[in-house]
Amino acid sequence: MKIGGFSKIGIAIALFSALLMTTAQAQLCEYFVTISDVNCDWTSTEGWLYNFSTSTFDYMIDIPTPLFYLTVDSSTYYGFCYDIYTEVTLGDQYNASKIPAQPSCRNNSIAYILQNWNLSPGQCANISAAQSALWFFAELNESACINGLNASYFNNNLIDESQGGSNWIPNCTAHPLACQMIAEAINRSVPYMIDVNVTSSPPFTVNESVELTTTVSYCTGVNREEVTVIYQVNNSSCQFDNNAQIYEVQTVNGVAKANLTCSQPGTFNVDVEVKGVKWFSFLDPSVCFNPREYQATIALENITNSTTLNIQEFSQPTMTTNSSTHLTYFNGTVYDEVFLTVPAGQPIPTGNVTFYLCDPNNVTSTGCPSGGFYVSENTLVNGYTKSNNVTIGQDVPAIKGWWCWRAVYSGDNNYEPIVHTNRNTECFYVNPDHKVPVLSMAGLIALAIGIVAIAVIMRRI
Repeated sequence: MKIGGFSKIGIAIALFSALLMTTAQAQLCEYFVTISDVNCDWTSTEGWLYNFSTSTFDYMIDIPTPLFYLTVDSSTYYGFCYDIYTEVTLGDQYNASKIPAQPSCRNNSIAYILQNWNLSPGQCANISAAQSALWFFAELNESACINGLNASYFNNNLIDESQGGSNWIPNCTAHPLACQMIAEAINRSVPYMIDVNVTSSPPFTVNESVELTTTVSYCTGVNREEVTVIYQVNNSSCQFDNNAQIYEVQTVNGVAKANLTCSQPGTFNVDVEVKGVKWFSFLDPSVCFNPREYQATIALENITNSTTLNIQEFSQPTMTTNSSTHLTYFNGTVYDEVFLTVPAGQPIPTGNVTFYLCDPNNVTSTGCPSGGFYVSENTLVNGYTKSNNVTIGQDVPAIKGWWCWRAVYSGDNNYEPIVHTNRNTECFYVNPDHKVPVLSMAGLIALAIGIVAIAVIMRRI
């Protein structure tokens, strides 16, 4: 069986669910595709098809519109012949790579048709109409789509192909359902991606409510409809607001929120999915060394994402610091102290603290948030440690002005790392004018004579 007969690279749509892959994750030619069978092979459509040889539209009748069975590796799926120009032969076999479809005006409408009609095997009227409608958007000029394709084009029995901007114009009298699908899919904005973020501030402890926020991204277009987001956590010790591991919530302006509480510590995975809505990726054979050109296929996929939560058993320590002095001089020595305290009954923090020192050129209004001179890494003992001594002008340059410390706690099996700096307690001023003068021997003798002279004068008085 053969469909089509013109020479132009085409596309077929395979209706199957899979995890959405990025281009970086896709492996070159990792899929093997076979067109193994057909369904509704007696259906057809008719309309105007652009002839590239004559640069005119030819009226075509009895164009087959079946649903294909596609074998991808060892699994079988249903698919459409998507390109009206490219020959499709039952039994075709080829290698293909997987490339995510990019959001566009045409892909927006394609996804809307695939999501909103029953295209299961045996639904031949819908299958035939969808095939014709998908051809329209596949052959539509993208700029014409973006510039405002109007549904009124399809309210007449005959479509003006010059207005439609597509190489395929179905006859609305002969195939009204195809034109209905096209009209309803124009400028409909469908979801194509979902992001999930933890909007509560870490660290998180047991029995603490953690807020998760998902944002659904839509294709270009208007009439964006709100969707339902499904949250699911992979551990029975965690529950959403409905006291279950699965939670569904409607978006508001494309955003949905959920709160999760876990009664046990651990690392938990939270999955999110747009309910009942799919996007697609291309299984593209054009980059593979096949014996001839074949149609690409498109994987219709769930819109999913995930995030990970680290739930701790204990509250984080409180970290306080103190510089040994807040005023020093060239050749003066300073150090920094760290105290880590926890509520009664919790384990005393262990691990190390790394100290950094920022000179006046790197100090900010908050202290020493980044950079600086590495000073030392010191071990906590009963929640306390201090840095090595630093001598101004020897261990670090002699620069006048404010210097500030930064202390970085490594964390341990019970507690997360902590970075601490403070302009009030972790800073000191270096002033060379406050240094103690170093006198020569002659100076010391002169100073002694002066002291004796003053004593004599005082005695005479």
